[in-house]
Amino acid sequence: MLLDGAMGSLLSGKGLSDLLNLREPETIRGIHRAYLEAGADIITTNTFSSQRVSLAGESLPEEENRRPSKSPLKGDLDPPCPSLKGRELSSPFKGDTEGVSGLVERLNRAGVRLAREEADRMTALTPEQPRFVIGDVGPTTKLLSMSEQVDDPAARALTFDEMEQAYYEQMCVLAEEGVDAILLETIVDTLSAKAGIHAYMRVKETLYNSKTQDPPCPSLKGRERPSKSPLKGDFGFSPFKGELDPPCPSLKGRELFSPFKG
Repeated sequence: MLLDGAMGSLLSGKGLSDLLNLREPETIRGIHRAYLEAGADIITTNTFSSQRVSLAGESLPEEENRRPSKSPLKGDLDPPCPSLKGRELSSPFKGDTEGVSGLVERLNRAGVRLAREEADRMTALTPEQPRFVIGDVGPTTKLLSMSEQVDDPAARALTFDEMEQAYYEQMCVLAEEGVDAILLETIVDTLSAKAGIHAYMRVKETLYNSKTQDPPCPSLKGRERPSKSPLKGDFGFSPFKGELDPPCPSLKGRELFSPFKG
């Protein structure tokens, strides 16, 4: 199976590209379409930075907040999201929880729907070759394993619980919108990766314990070198093997390339 190419490199110079899910949905739709027409079996949502850590300080103009998009998407972009109700993070996000959570939800819902519409359209044209949608989850702008202050090695910008909560909020929306898999990618910090794994397990418990529907398949994208780990913390991929490589029923017998195979 073929995975699509990078989204960010095609949107360079446009600022935080995830905002284009609402501002320029046809641009994002066109990129998905191009990858599918080039032969991709799987496309990833334009949600690399759509969690509250990376979105801190971001906002949309008032008129865009009232009208998420000039281009019609299937369904409403602002349905209630039970998974986000009553959740609140401590500093540095306290005081802006509602606004950032709303943006997180809208960006992820729009990102999945744009990708899903194009994947379903292509599948309808060639039913013998189904296409799949992966919810893309990026590394955030903060590290948990290292200090960002050279004079205080113990300082951390976030706690583990705050990082997990940020990932959980994003993954809940991706799962609720029906992605086939969730991809935790480009993580350079093993502790942040573990926060993402914990968030995924919470999503499974919250949304799928009482349902017959299969949860999205989890996957970690990265690279391991024999002599030196590229991940900060120097743990490599081995601690995650058992948690991140389960069978994936949602892909109907098909298998994604995994860094753990072989």
